[in-house]
Amino acid sequence: MDNFKPRHIFNGAFAKLYFDGEILMEAKAAEATIEGEWEEIPLPGGKKGQQLKGRKGVGKFTIHKVNSIEFKKFFANMKAGKITDFSIEATFDGPQTLGAERISLPDCEFTGNLNLFNYSIDSLIDKEFEFMFDPDTADVPETV
Repeated sequence: MDNFKPRHIFNGAFAKLYFDGEILMEAKAAEATIEGEWEEIPLPGGKKGQQLKGRKGVGKFTIHKVNSIEFKKFFANMKAGKITDFSIEATFDGPQTLGAERISLPDCEFTGNLNLFNYSIDSLIDKEFEFMFDPDTADVPETV
């Protein structure tokens, strides 16, 4: 890119995370990955190859603890033996980027442990949530 300028780089400060369609203002960090599951294939001459067996979507997000809204929903479902389904959408934009990107994950389920509390008197309280999603339903409706 001949016209590249450092100010065009996406800055996480302008990213937004939406949980079930509502902006999660307390979001601190988030990531989602589609991982490949590979099988090692022995080849002649002592070489080894790889063959893709499948894919899975995994992710996590961290929020600053400001209320118990999400906790009530997850805790109630856990006690009832239900899985908590939700959607995640991340948007990346900035005042000087050359466009925006939006990634939608409509079919997410929590997979991690439900941390009831974890704190230290000398720090802010954050909560981390791990989830999985179906890679086939992931969508990128807007790209740069």
